[in-house]
Amino acid sequence: MNILRLLGDMSHLAGVVLLIFKIHSMKSCAGVSLKTQELYALVFATRYLDIFIYFISLYNTVMKIIFLGTSFSIVWYIRHNRIVRKSYDKDLDTFRHYFLLLPCFLLALVINERFTFVEVMWAFSVYLEAIAILPQLVLVQRTRNNENLIGQYVFLLGAYRAFYILNWIYRYFTEPHFVDWIRWISGLIELSLYAGIFYYYFRRTAMTEKLVFKTISELFVSPSVVDLEAGIGLVSDSCGCPTPCPGGEGCRFDTASSGDIEHKQCSCGSHCACNPCSCSSAVTGGSGKAFCKCGDSCTCATCASVT
Repeated sequence: MNILRLLGDMSHLAGVVLLIFKIHSMKSCAGVSLKTQELYALVFATRYLDIFIYFISLYNTVMKIIFLGTSFSIVWYIRHNRIVRKSYDKDLDTFRHYFLLLPCFLLALVINERFTFVEVMWAFSVYLEAIAILPQLVLVQRTRNNENLIGQYVFLLGAYRAFYILNWIYRYFTEPHFVDWIRWISGLIELSLYAGIFYYYFRRTAMTEKLVFKTISELFVSPSVVDLEAGIGLVSDSCGCPTPCPGGEGCRFDTASSGDIEHKQCSCGSHCACNPCSCSSAVTGGSGKAFCKCGDSCTCATCASVT
């Protein structure tokens, strides 16, 4: 094992430990996609079927046990912990992840190292891992929650895949006859999904743009409960207000710029559905959901529920 693979394993481990730390210490799984975590649990369960058959090294066995245990622990926390499960964004985590299983399984039946149960399951796990992050990326897009622990978690997973690709390149030039097309192509596909996250992660303190996964969302993401109730399909890039505006034709988006941040607000002075009150006391002095509230002089029942 070379240093590149070790760095990849440590990046992967750091991301998982960071996520468990967030869930356990904060008693919250807000921003975490249960769909992605379930896919990862399935990835490790099908990949490490050989844990009871082959012994490669103590390091290899320990890492397999860690990733199996942590992946199922995260799923258990989100599904069954009486405190943590209350913070799960069920209405936003609507990616149809079960649509990914059959194509990966069929591909594993056709393209594999050997047509045995263990090898087909291994190939299935490789194909599934390449796209398992999709629900998390879509959830990041919908909530714009790419900062702090969630952003670091996604970044570390991307770093893990990048180091593994560098490891394969190194082995290709140093080990005779090293060829592994299944992992190479799957790894490149997975890394391409992280490319937008890498770019956005490094600029997160200066930009508030929405991640570009619109096509993925349209194909796989069913409308959230919030979207269905409001009758909307899109959200403003900056303040999180729905578009088109529920206020009707008389309430349209105007665009104002503040540095690199484009903020959209309605010409009527309200932040659309963020501020359902139409009174003149609405605070609209800045961009972002923090400003979607009513002033101190407003006493209506609607305003009382959002202040």
